[in-house]
Amino acid sequence: MRIGVDEAGRGPCLGPLVIGAFCAPEDDAELLRDIGVRDSKRLTALRRAAIATNLRTMGEDRGWAMTTVELTPPRIDLALAGAGLNHLEIEGFVEAISEVWPSSNPPLVSLDACDVDEDRFGRRVANGLRARGLDPAGVASKHGMDDHDLHVGAASILAKTARDASVKALSEELGIALGSGYPSDPATKNALPHLLQGPEPHPDLRWSWATIERAWSSIHPGPVPVRSERGSFRQRSLFDPPSS
Repeated sequence: MRIGVDEAGRGPCLGPLVIGAFCAPEDDAELLRDIGVRDSKRLTALRRAAIATNLRTMGEDRGWAMTTVELTPPRIDLALAGAGLNHLEIEGFVEAISEVWPSSNPPLVSLDACDVDEDRFGRRVANGLRARGLDPAGVASKHGMDDHDLHVGAASILAKTARDASVKALSEELGIALGSGYPSDPATKNALPHLLQGPEPHPDLRWSWATIERAWSSIHPGPVPVRSERGSFRQRSLFDPPSS
């Protein structure tokens, strides 16, 4: 068995960071190729959604396991105030892998590395798994793994479609076109003033992002609030560390 893991939504200023994990026999890679699995960034949104549906349908027949884990904006902000985003992503990767871990022999694990140091990322994920009593047969961690490993490509598609669905649902709930959530997206830029009108930023924004700080300061006289552990907020003081 092989587990592929990838994430979607590290850079946006709104919405969750989603981690996808996909577990299937290594020999099923050709089936993944046949239904069009590849790096999700190389596929249109419609094609990604169709492949994700195929993965779930075929998975029911073939015993594939798949999941997505959402790291919410509050969790991201709190991580940035503490151990950092890389540490949070390691937690998320471990959580996702644990959910699809096979009951048979220990699997091989392929990761699209989120750290500049590929090997370090792999070691830390492996250590996190072992802390849960899960010992993989091997861990491969590389940048751009979703473009070379079909199991990681499948995980990439699952993560991206889940994130797109989350942002679409929020857009429909608010009645505002949110775009992709990336700071450079014109629709996202136009939506930010609507999401920053209240005494605190909208909860689905990443309050610690520099983009949010700049947009907040153009509307409000004081600094952007920061999240607390209990989910409420406090006003940032002059002695708080700068956001990332």
